[in-house]
Amino acid sequence: MKSTEIFLNRMHGRGIATAPLGDTAVPGAAAASVAEPTERAGPAVPHILHIDRDSGSAQNLAALLTPEARVTHVQTLAGARQLLRQQIFSAVVIDPDLPDGNAADLLPALSAVPLLVYSARQPAWRERSGVYLAKPWATPRQLWTTIAKLLGIATPTCAGD
Repeated sequence: MKSTEIFLNRMHGRGIATAPLGDTAVPGAAAASVAEPTERAGPAVPHILHIDRDSGSAQNLAALLTPEARVTHVQTLAGARQLLRQQIFSAVVIDPDLPDGNAADLLPALSAVPLLVYSARQPAWRERSGVYLAKPWATPRQLWTTIAKLLGIATPTCAGD
């Protein structure tokens, strides 16, 4: 098993942390998360399922959302189906351009979960979900703000949001 580590510049002066990104028990799945710091109290962080064939996009999303959320990435429809049967997620980010089938087949399983479609090649999905951002034109700020709204995380309002 080969794992890649991404280095995340932790917010609020907490230093540098690493998040392993590697194979898990689910074929085509990679978990990206950072252990909770011991000084952090309160409810558990939201768990986001990211379904996207692009591992670079997965690393970027995990880096953007950590430590406020935990991200689990899968690259296939089959991997997503398996994880959705096993776990409960706070939100799902999906690029419907998957290598092993029609991502629309997942929509019934995602009806109760906040969904963000984040895609470069699937503008027709704009009507299928409540929230759509175009890759790579959405800025990291737009992506963070959109996901924070889906999760009910308060964010400061900035110009351009």
